[in-house]
Amino acid sequence: MIKTRKMHSLLLCAVLAFAGFFSACDNNTGATPPCTHSFGHWQRVMDYTVDPPVGTNETIRTCRYCGYVDRFTGGAIVRPSLINNLPGTMRAKEMVRIPAGSKMLGDLNDFGNAPARQVTLTRSFYMSRHQVTRAQWYAVMGDNPTQWAGVNDDRAATHINWFYALVFANRLSKQRGLTPAYEIEAEVGGAWTTDTTLWGAVPISAAGTDVARWNRVRIALTTPAPTGYRLPTEAQWEYAARAGTTTDFNDGITNWVDAATSNPAAWLLGWFSTNSGAVQPVGTALSGSNTWGLYDMHGNVWEWVWDRWQSSAFLPVEATDPTGPASGTNRVHRGGSWDFSAVASLSGHRPSWRTLWGTWNDSGFRLVRPAAP
Repeated sequence: MIKTRKMHSLLLCAVLAFAGFFSACDNNTGATPPCTHSFGHWQRVMDYTVDPPVGTNETIRTCRYCGYVDRFTGGAIVRPSLINNLPGTMRAKEMVRIPAGSKMLGDLNDFGNAPARQVTLTRSFYMSRHQVTRAQWYAVMGDNPTQWAGVNDDRAATHINWFYALVFANRLSKQRGLTPAYEIEAEVGGAWTTDTTLWGAVPISAAGTDVARWNRVRIALTTPAPTGYRLPTEAQWEYAARAGTTTDFNDGITNWVDAATSNPAAWLLGWFSTNSGAVQPVGTALSGSNTWGLYDMHGNVWEWVWDRWQSSAFLPVEATDPTGPASGTNRVHRGGSWDFSAVASLSGHRPSWRTLWGTWNDSGFRLVRPAAP
């Protein structure tokens, strides 16, 4: 009965979304709470005392103004949840533990991109449940790089170049009491350091020698190894995006041909040029998360990864914990965006590169950090 209600609710919500009434979707329309203010989205209650989180049969929503909580048991989740994703926070409960393992990555369904290869990741890791938001960026960095309309919202942060993402990762690590992961030669003296205040100004163009110095960044050579936040490797990103699936989209059903033929089913799997005119709040695509609890692995904003770009780097050979080429002046981005078609967001799609210093209105990132064995 619950499964049927959920299917009907999702179909209704999809229709309303395309008609421009997405905000009106509600899975508890019969409720008349004493509060008359503005409620947030419905959220499925999750138990974060265990790993991975366990869902319950209870659904809640909280008023943004007075804090009144409306809840009921059963029913369908119409809007994907932003549970525990409060503005400005990024703690362990907002990260998903990704298990170690082996997986075929790349072009598994002949869409003419990166060749398939077997990749083994020997260590589990945590990955951000959501793309880094504007609120999180502002809470850590204290600035507004592109004069966003609002700095306290859950839209994905954009206009962040690859170098700025490193600064964010180290500053967040320091705030959370973790050992910063990245070290760069100091602007003065040249000593390797994880202190971002000694790195100098973040490069924003190809001019000067700072790009080369910043591009020599490495994982800090500390003992024990650093515990802090960092960008995922390209292999970590795709392994987590697939969540065990072999289809081109991580719903386990949809392939590239569906997106290429403008099948509306593909439009429900993320925010693309076909259904969005701008960056969206994280976690609001109709598809919800993949089976490992990660949102927006298809679309919304492109996501920076650690690896340098080389067209021959993704070779069809078995690899263990690959980190990409040792040299190169550009870095890889994955996942597609609101400004591209759904075809660009396939799990195995390996697009070209973007410059390290460049900023775009559809480029963002998410972070990972090591997990205990």
